[in-house]
Amino acid sequence: MALTQCITAVGKGFVVTEISYGLGQHRRDLSIKQYRNLLKYYYLDTVQFFIALTTCKISVCLFLLRLAQFNRLKTVLSGLIAFLVITTVALDLLYVLQCSPVHRAWDLGTPGVCFSQDLVMNITIVQGVFAFITGFICAAFSLVLLRNSNVKRQTKYALCFLMGLGVITGGVAIARVATAPQNKAFDLSWNSISHSMTRIFEVNIGNTAACVPLFKPFGRYVRAKITGQDPDELFYRKSSDNSSRHIHWYPRSFWRWRSRSRSGGEGEGIAPGITSLPAPAVRTEVRNCEGKS
Repeated sequence: MALTQCITAVGKGFVVTEISYGLGQHRRDLSIKQYRNLLKYYYLDTVQFFIALTTCKISVCLFLLRLAQFNRLKTVLSGLIAFLVITTVALDLLYVLQCSPVHRAWDLGTPGVCFSQDLVMNITIVQGVFAFITGFICAAFSLVLLRNSNVKRQTKYALCFLMGLGVITGGVAIARVATAPQNKAFDLSWNSISHSMTRIFEVNIGNTAACVPLFKPFGRYVRAKITGQDPDELFYRKSSDNSSRHIHWYPRSFWRWRSRSRSGGEGEGIAPGITSLPAPAVRTEVRNCEGKS
């Protein structure tokens, strides 16, 4: 998710630069240099958008993998991640290499050859179709897995609603596909406004949905730091607290690292009070240990 945020931040810089070079104005009001620079940063923005959207959905899938308890579901999610990677790499390469030499994509006066405008538009349409299909799939998996998770009912409803933002992302992706023909307009600086807005909304709503699992733990961490409490309250609570402990959300290597850091490098436990657990029984054994304490 941190990688997604970094890529998205770069994309926002591209958007601001596009606006400074005339995005939102008519082509006739721009100089040749301004329009060339606008095309350049629009091209770069599209490349990073494909990558940012994919890394966002991969982060959601990785979170869902922590919730999945059945190998069949884990296989489906792993396959979805592989599908996202393969399709994004293929479509991004096609978009990047649409012209030979590459800079002819924005420097229209350079001799060379390029894909037709219809083919470039079809690349963005195919990516948009994959985007809204995978968005709906991620949202559906979120609802199914959270329904059977060990969390309080109100927390479960809130998480289902927020993780369900993937449905909205899919709807925005459909709108982006509908506005894709704007990319081949002669007056791109003016006609592509709607398409640019859908891209901005889609990636930011997706980032919000992907960050949802961290909202509550991060809030606890900040509260513990402000009040001077032990930050381990982020991950563990007293046994009298009936809310979810979400221990299975984090990999076993994380708990080993936490144990070593707290014991000066000597501990090898998965979590405080837990020294060895078979992977499939982590949740059950943790609850038993807490009940006995």
